[in-house]
Amino acid sequence: MPVDHVARSRFVMYAVLLLLVGLPYLLAWKLAGAENIFGGFLFNPIDGYSYLAKMHQGWQGSWRFTLPFSAQPGNGAYIYLFYLLLGHLARITSFPLQLVFHLARLAGALFMIWSIGRFIERSLPGQMGARSALFLTAFGSGMGWLALAAGLFTSDLWVSEAYPFLSAYNNPHFPISLGLLVWLIMPINQDARIAQQTITGRNWLSGWKFGLGAMALAELSPFGSILALLISGTLAVWEQWELKTFRQASSWLLRAAWIGMGAGPVLLYTWWAVQIDPVLAGWNAQNLTPSPPWRDLVISLSPVLPLAVAGCVLALRQKQYEIRPALVWGLLALLMVSLPLGLQRRFLIGIYVPISILAVLALLPLGNRSRAGKLLLVCVLGLSLPSNLVVLLAGWQGISSQDERIYLTVDEVAALEWISDNTNDDAVLLAGPESGLLIPAWTGRRVLYGHPFETVDAVHERALVEDFFAGRLTTQAAWLMIEQRQVDFIYRGPRERGGHPPPSLLPAGSLLLVYQNQSTAIYRVLGVERNLSQESEGGQ
Repeated sequence: MPVDHVARSRFVMYAVLLLLVGLPYLLAWKLAGAENIFGGFLFNPIDGYSYLAKMHQGWQGSWRFTLPFSAQPGNGAYIYLFYLLLGHLARITSFPLQLVFHLARLAGALFMIWSIGRFIERSLPGQMGARSALFLTAFGSGMGWLALAAGLFTSDLWVSEAYPFLSAYNNPHFPISLGLLVWLIMPINQDARIAQQTITGRNWLSGWKFGLGAMALAELSPFGSILALLISGTLAVWEQWELKTFRQASSWLLRAAWIGMGAGPVLLYTWWAVQIDPVLAGWNAQNLTPSPPWRDLVISLSPVLPLAVAGCVLALRQKQYEIRPALVWGLLALLMVSLPLGLQRRFLIGIYVPISILAVLALLPLGNRSRAGKLLLVCVLGLSLPSNLVVLLAGWQGISSQDERIYLTVDEVAALEWISDNTNDDAVLLAGPESGLLIPAWTGRRVLYGHPFETVDAVHERALVEDFFAGRLTTQAAWLMIEQRQVDFIYRGPRERGGHPPPSLLPAGSLLLVYQNQSTAIYRVLGVERNLSQESEGGQ
């Protein structure tokens, strides 16, 4: 195939991917109707709004992250710098936060697919195998679409960090992290391998770019940087063992050293900062992401997983040097998700990339020799596409039904804008769980409960909030909750269903209605202000 045709086919794949992960969001915005406003997220809005809340902190001028979904923010730490940076960019450019988020997501998707394309071209021989693997990796997924008929909701429909397509569809930091991971472990050809085996000042210093890349990856995805270090370290040991001498340093040893030097300080700081801040420590204790069961993983990674096993055997027999990064990546990732850790799932980042490459490697001999082999490749591609189609159709269903998880009402947005314009940046609001997710994302103000992970003691705080709006708390218990958490405002909108309005739950004269429209009311808590004033006078 001529070079220009190869480049054209890659360009077409890049364009189609960007279209598929970008157009649904544009349609969601355009089809909002007169009564609703698109919130900005079609996939996993719970985490989506948490990213927007982080961006809001950057928009307010902060470089230090504090928990926006907890009444007590703690001292915070210099983490989530990527989303804080996006918030700063939104303020500088005067672009809406949602627009900056999605521009970054599309840019990240382009970087990711470019990195994966280069990785595949260096890993597999021949243009046919590279094109097939790139198509499969960019648009493929598991067979969860078949499992839906049995009532199963498998990982290929929601664990977005594992699949390039879902990563690009979900948020910016997943595709950028995957692109960086792929770039850090990019296969080294034989000529470069030989040239780099002798330790010199020149080839040692040339690795600085891997240090910077590892530093960025550690900030975006700490577990991605750990995986990059493990892969490069394993490849270094493998290569050094083949050299059978310490007079030469393997090319992978130099790269592993730079990755460790880049990622290490960021990882150590993140761990230390979370440990010393009680609020962040409380968040971290409940931020558990265990790996899915093995039955789920097998379904979610098939049909490529069985073929990838055959590809592993073939790669070891052929002793093809360039396929080693994919081989080690796939085996290490599956090993790490088997360890008894609370965050196993984070090691699934990009797992679909190496197993797809290994699967295509196993199919190449068949495809080159027989028509049946080419038919098998087509069948694999066909079976791997529907799960992503299901995800896109689910988004379309939410758009067409104007799902309240995707859309806000005009009244809600007007109330949120009032909060942004008329309350202090450090104000605390009491709202129901669903509104508590929206308020930090749209206003930057804190709430008692809003997120299952980023609200400290989330189960207890959610129960308190639900009991308050359901009228199950006594006046004394409700007032004690408000005083202890220093609530400034109470928000009651269309998502705070049932129960009684706040004035009927609290002592007379403790609330002042400061904003109201057809479906939403906001009350200022006067009692807390009086208590704070008395404490200040007493201190004087």
